[in-house]
Formats: sequence, C-alpha cells, structure tokens
Amino acid sequence: MTDLQEIIDDTVGRIRTTYIPHMQADLAKEEFNKLRRRGTTPTSALAVVVYGEAGVGKSATALSWMREFPVKRGTPCDVRPVAYARLTGGRCTYRSVAMELLNAFEDPVPPPSRMNTRELINLVITRIREQKTEFIFLDECELLVSPENHRVNHETAQWIKSVLNDSPCPFGFLGTPPVLDVVSSTDSLERRIDDKIEFSSYDWLKRDHRNEFRSVLATFDTLLAPLEPAGLAEMRMALNLHRATSGKIGYLPRLLGKAAETALLDGARTVQGNHLARAYDRSCHDAAARARNPFRTPDSGKLRGDTGMTTIN
Repeated sequence: MTDLQEIIDDTVGRIRTTYIPHMQADLAKEEFNKLRRRGTTPTSALAVVVYGEAGVGKSATALSWMREFPVKRGTPCDVRPVAYARLTGGRCTYRSVAMELLNAFEDPVPPPSRMNTRELINLVITRIREQKTEFIFLDECELLVSPENHRVNHETAQWIKSVLNDSPCPFGFLGTPPVLDVVSSTDSLERRIDDKIEFSSYDWLKRDHRNEFRSVLATFDTLLAPLEPAGLAEMRMALNLHRATSGKIGYLPRLLGKAAETALLDGARTVQGNHLARAYDRSCHDAAARARNPFRTPDSGKLRGDTGMTTIN
C-alpha cells in the first residue's frame, strides 16, 4: 500500500504542479519583461493589468515568470528581482495591503500600528530599494471592490496609486474583471496602466479556442504515467472536460488529479469516464452541481448551449 501511495502522490503531484500556459501567457510575459527592462524612475513607474475569471491561469502565469528570477539570499538583505503579494479576504484597507506587500519581502518585523499612510508607503519603497526589486505582482485585486455594493475602496486604491507614484519598479495587478473598476477609479492610476490583458476561458464554439484547449488536454495526457494515455484530447472526451470546467484550464489539474488517483486505486490501466465522473462528484459543492455531471449524463457527447460547471474546488 505504501508503494501505491507513493505512485499516487507522484502522479497527482505531477499533474497538479505542471504549468500549462494559457494562450495569452506569452503576451503577458512579454509585457512583464518590457516593463521590468524599461528602468523606471519614481515619477514614471507603470503597471500592467491581467484580468479574467477565476481559474483561467493568471496567477500561474505570473508565478511561472517569477521563477525565472529567483531570490538571491544574502546579507544584509536578500536580492528579490520579482516580488509577489496576494490580497486576502475581508475588507481590504490600505494597511492590510501594506502588510501583504511587506510579507512579500519577508519583512520580519511588522510595522507599528500607528504608522500613517505616508510612513507605510515609505516603508514599502524602502524594501523595494533594499532588495533591488524590479517588478511586483499584486494578486486578487478584485477584493478592493465590495461584493455587496460593487463599490471600489477608494481610500485603498488611492494608497496603491501613491505607492506606484513613488515606486522605482513597475507593478502587475492581477484579478477577476472587477479589477478594471479599481484601476479606473482614479484618473492618475488609470494613466499609469501600460496595458490590460484579458485571460478568457476557452470558448468551445471558437475553433482556435477549441484546438488550443484540446492541445492542453493532450499535454495532460502525457502526465498520467504510469497510467496509459486516456485520449483526453479526443473530441467527445474534450467536450465533456470543457463542460466540466467551463473551459478554465486552472480547474483541469484538480479534476484530472482526482481522476488519476481514483484510477490508480481501482487498479485501472488508464483514466476512464467513470473515474472522471467520480472525481467530478468529489469536486462539486452541492447536489445540483453533481446532477449535471457531464461524465454521467446520457447525452454528454452532444454540444449544448451551456459549457459546464465551475464548481470544482
């Protein structure tokens, strides 16, 4: 059983950690590199916005590019070419954003609670200069928009704009579509945006999207070993996988990882429809979603108007 568990852990780990780029990934990375190389001054720092629904690959693309610039540990401080901060749930105040930015620099000492906005900005800028940072990602920026009334937290947006005004390096703002409301909330912040790049889910009705989605599935098929390839890119299977994920490639590793685990536990030679059906059921939040399991419905090979569920967790 121990040997089997090691095989499962290795297979699922490989499926879930292999980076499969979105079709806009190269464009986004070109923009990151362009801004990083430009060499900004405190009065000309720019930013790029990468937006799209959850699960389309925005964060994965940023983290993949970031790995090209590893941290160099040293004394008196590290050299961190690229920093990554992620906002968390709850009300995002300028202080909570500052804390996430400082955490990205592995700041060992939290700032005093009495620090005002200008002092927090100065502390962030100091860390950027100390660690010779050339680019900063700020992820989940849609959290600056209230889900209740859809209003932007202007105080925090203004604070971020002030950081960008003083920053010696550019920023990448990542988030779901409400991030566009954040960057347009003040004219001065909007003027700093060099580009806005959309990561969309793959549309099955568009041939280029469909072909690209099937190409992604073909790559995942090679990651199933020691299981045999499952024909994930074959038209009927690809359609069902598209409907299960709404064409969001960020959901594929979780679904396919669970399906591979189920197949290995069953002693199967490859991932089959019943393994995907069970994996989908395990991934759904509610009974209504499970009832629409595309791997169980009799007509799952037929093209329907809806493109599936986004309930995989």
